[in-house]
Amino acid sequence: MSLSGIAIAIGAMVDSAIIMIENAHKALEQFRDEHKREPNTVERAGVIVAAAKKRGSLALFRAARHHSQFHSGVLTHRAGRPSL
Repeated sequence: MSLSGIAIAIGAMVDSAIIMIENAHKALEQFRDEHKREPNTVERAGVIVAAAKKRGSLALFRAARHHSQFHSGVLTHRAGRPSL
């Protein structure tokens, strides 16, 4: 049971990372479309940080929700069983 929990946690973490990377690419593409040029190093960092802040809170909320669901099941020895 703990191996499946670890697999789910790793999957959720990888999924969140993919979403953050896709969001950064989309923000950089929007910058290129608006400015008709590539961003310099400082601008690139600013665009990526802004994109992370925009979606970071949602990813954090999702991770916290998964964490609480997993631990509530483990601590009550009811992981994998339907709640009553």
